[in-house]
Amino acid sequence: MTGNTKVWRAPLAGLASVAMIATMGVAASTANAAPSDWKYGDDVKVTLDANGGSFADGSQSKPVTDKQAGTDATYADGVFEGTDAIYNKYAGNVPSFKDGSRVFTGWYESKSAGQAVAPDAVLADGTTLYAHWRVVDSDESEYAVIFNFDGKVDYDFDADVLSSGVITEYGDGMLVQLADNDTLAPWEYAATDRAGDSRLFQGEWSVNPSNAVKGPNAITPKTVNAVNVTVDNEGYTLYKDGKVPTATNFDAAPGATVDGLVAYRASDHTIANVWTAKWGDVTKDVPVEAGKVSPTLPSDVSAEVTLTPKTKGVSAYKVETYTKNKTEPTKSYFAQKGWPLAETVDEAPARAHAQFKGWYNPVAYDDKGMTVSPTHTNDAYIDGDLTYKEQAYGDPVEFDFGSEITADTKLYAVYTADAKYKEITLDPNYDGADPIVVKVYEGKTIGSQLPTVTRDGYTLENWYNNKNFTGGALDRSVVADFAKDVPHYTYYYAKWTADSKGGVQGLLAKLHLGYNADWTTKDNTDSKGYVATSWSKFVSAREDVLAALRKLP
Repeated sequence: MTGNTKVWRAPLAGLASVAMIATMGVAASTANAAPSDWKYGDDVKVTLDANGGSFADGSQSKPVTDKQAGTDATYADGVFEGTDAIYNKYAGNVPSFKDGSRVFTGWYESKSAGQAVAPDAVLADGTTLYAHWRVVDSDESEYAVIFNFDGKVDYDFDADVLSSGVITEYGDGMLVQLADNDTLAPWEYAATDRAGDSRLFQGEWSVNPSNAVKGPNAITPKTVNAVNVTVDNEGYTLYKDGKVPTATNFDAAPGATVDGLVAYRASDHTIANVWTAKWGDVTKDVPVEAGKVSPTLPSDVSAEVTLTPKTKGVSAYKVETYTKNKTEPTKSYFAQKGWPLAETVDEAPARAHAQFKGWYNPVAYDDKGMTVSPTHTNDAYIDGDLTYKEQAYGDPVEFDFGSEITADTKLYAVYTADAKYKEITLDPNYDGADPIVVKVYEGKTIGSQLPTVTRDGYTLENWYNNKNFTGGALDRSVVADFAKDVPHYTYYYAKWTADSKGGVQGLLAKLHLGYNADWTTKDNTDSKGYVATSWSKFVSAREDVLAALRKLP
């Protein structure tokens, strides 16, 4: 995602020319164009099933594609964005019930029950997603679930999800549509602390949202005492959780490390290892522990506090991770000079058509080191879209997270692409049978990758690139080799032999009569026991057989 190995082979040279007599008058089809190239990381195709509803054009299903733009830096990773977004109402990707009797509650991987697929989920090629529905004005347990933020949490409302109606703003909170037997997905209630209220939200709610299956009682956030922290940069660039924040105030608990807060200065590669904490009339120096990067609030903080990095810093380096391509950093981490990373690097995201291979520093030397000429760095093994490419001269060396950081560092999340493949279409070539699209991967025999295709009363002879079955046969015994353009064609038709034609007593066997090398040798017998006959008897037998062949379906 093996094949029918019954292949009839002509017992005698020249039989094909006889068989062609039965198909005279059929125009030869045009040969199918060969694929321009092999693929991997190809467009990811997903089918949206309205599951009882319909799309704007009246259809019950709709294909969407995570398109690959054509350069090596735009790998189709199965995340649907922009006009391809699966929750994009205005792109026609959200179905409805025309009579308004049901409300769309999201896309699911099963027809009933489960959790909705997140708008930024990585979807595998060939996935089918099903719409779920909440019945309007029903006495069943199909209700929207209400969250009341109570001024304590913030939620980043996804514009597509809002437009699709799956989640709607509801006063100081939100309303999530939920069908019977479904449960809330974590992305549907992912909220963050609302800064400045001296309370800290740590992800707990009055009711566990994963157990919530109906309303109308609102779910509220649970918080703990905290203080409002304001940060002054004092000549440094501030980072919070790996990114430059848009706001410089937040809530934190007294005596707790302010995780992910870093003051970094690129000009001299330093981070603040001492901060000043000021609240009321109190001012205290807050040291950062050796090897770490974030300050810890004093345990006796009792009011709003301002944190300011002192101008004297400690040598440190920035480690940037890249998870999509070589040009767009995903997140920044920091390490004091000579120390390993103090923070755990997030796991690289999944990628359709590929497996995560590991983290690699592109400027590090490969396993041959500098003693071999020519020397190579890890970067030579990594395409622009972070796909691993094998080289004859060595292998890249994976990054050691226990190693000391001695310079600004880039870390690439490298992926091993699935085997190269071509798509070919197999047409069973009889009424009621749909064409089958098959991915043929390089390095494997073609026959081992083909599906078993059967037809009652017939045996599959082979696949051909035209309906006349002249040339262009698919050799199922060979190994797919795209450098040699194998397989060559993109579309193949099945050639069938009616079971009544085969066997020693079958119609095709009778065509053998008189078809030996010497027409005049009447006592000539071949290995199967057939005796050559006169030319006149052969012609008579041939006409009888062809008449019978024409009557077969």
